[in-house]
Amino acid sequence: RLVGRGTFAEIYEAADLRSEKGPDGRRRTVAVKVALDAARAGMLRHEATVLRDLQGRCACAELIELGRGVDTDGGPVHFLAMQLLGENLSELRKSAPRRRLSLRTVASAGVQMVDAIRTMHEMGWVHRDIKPSNFCVGLGAAMCRCHILDFGLARRWRNSDGVAHPARASAEFRGTCKYASIRSHQNQDLGRADDLWSLLYMLMELLCGELPWSSNRDRAAVLRMKEEHFALASDSVDGGGGAELRAPDGAVSMPRALGKLFRHLQGVAFDGAPDYAMIRGELEAMLPAPA
Repeated sequence: RLVGRGTFAEIYEAADLRSEKGPDGRRRTVAVKVALDAARAGMLRHEATVLRDLQGRCACAELIELGRGVDTDGGPVHFLAMQLLGENLSELRKSAPRRRLSLRTVASAGVQMVDAIRTMHEMGWVHRDIKPSNFCVGLGAAMCRCHILDFGLARRWRNSDGVAHPARASAEFRGTCKYASIRSHQNQDLGRADDLWSLLYMLMELLCGELPWSSNRDRAAVLRMKEEHFALASDSVDGGGGAELRAPDGAVSMPRALGKLFRHLQGVAFDGAPDYAMIRGELEAMLPAPA
């Protein structure tokens, strides 16, 4: 069953015929990512490399198999079989009242996403396409756990010896326009902070329902809007230090944590290390105290 389609591949829900049958007589259900053509098969191999590196260290899907089969016409089919996960955060937001998630949900998911991104970075990778559809919740008892996925654009920011790669003089745009960092719009090389810029835009969208540039597909126009629409508020209505997002339906005062994240990222260069502990702590502070 087809469940999704991207630029490079289609994703199917399928039965793993080599798995043992469960008590209900059914075999394990998995997600199978199929390259749209042989030219895109390299993206699957790259994704499998990253996924294999992250197994057991990061909240990501279990890698089951990278393989090749044949279609009904006898042509080659390149596929990547993975653990089946639940809905992604984009789907959850769109199905929520007013297309917004609660502060508790966003803060809880934010903490988990920071942890996943930090682990990727510690393993030497930058994701370069952080967005709501690239985070899925689990199934069953794991439905409150966020998993990071889709590593087709991931790139090493340092080699296996721990030596950081210098910034390239220029780079192609990478990511998704709505969530891309300023550096990505300017065709600069992307570092660890750029993943967190994308996370910031993402958290704002999950809270507000949309971003001011959500309907705009022109990258130059979106860049101008990103530069214009965020302002620091030294004494915002939520207690000081928040950021203000001038959304289509009026200015929305962001939680203090996002204001601090905004200010912090402004000072992190390409080769700089974000303060993950501070960011995580600020997001945890957004969670309501237990009753």
